[in-house]
Amino acid sequence: MKTCTWSASILVAAVVLFAAPGISRASLIGPPQSPTITISIEGVSSQFQSTPALNQFANRGGNRRELTTPIAFQGVLENQADVVIEQLEFDPDPFVVNNILITNLTGSTQVYTVGIALPTAFAAPNLISGNITSSVIDSGGVPGATLASVAGFSIYSAQIDFATVATLQDHPFTLIAASGGSNSSPASFGPNVNAIAVTSNIGIQLRFSITAGDTASILSRFDVVDIPEPASMMLLGLGALALVRRRH
Repeated sequence: MKTCTWSASILVAAVVLFAAPGISRASLIGPPQSPTITISIEGVSSQFQSTPALNQFANRGGNRRELTTPIAFQGVLENQADVVIEQLEFDPDPFVVNNILITNLTGSTQVYTVGIALPTAFAAPNLISGNITSSVIDSGGVPGATLASVAGFSIYSAQIDFATVATLQDHPFTLIAASGGSNSSPASFGPNVNAIAVTSNIGIQLRFSITAGDTASILSRFDVVDIPEPASMMLLGLGALALVRRRH
């Protein structure tokens, strides 16, 4: 009796078909625009906002842009936080990647909300996916550091036109670092079929608390991509069937 063996070629064919160029569903809102990052502290009326200029990004082909050097801001939000935009990548076709470090300069635990919004438009249906790696770094002052979710919120919310379409690290979520140390936790979702069209922007909202003197470092990503056309899906199925038959 012969055994049917699946070939890695099937997976390769799937990747090629999913990545094959077709009719672009994305439409730029004028020239490529860099994401806007906003940060607020619960109970503080002022808000920090940064939209890096396009000349601070390197062109990685097409409309993809990558921040060339980290951007640091000291004493923002009424001198209650230091902020470093460590990494920022985007493509209005669209995806956005952000790695941000926030240090709590106050003497008590604070709740921060970070928003990353990328102007773009994209038709539905589409496929969405995302990931996050949350890290907490102890300052070495008061022993131990804690990054935690806030009741009613997830650490990560993927958003289309400021409406949440997926979440990660849902409440209750707690990440603890030992004195002088650090700790990290990753999570991801997708690709999931999504029926919501993008009319103005995609983005990520991060909401978390961080203990006094300590640093939260959060790397996050959100992608929206085409669903393969029916013809491509049919070719994928026929190719997989042919490979299976040849191995009987």
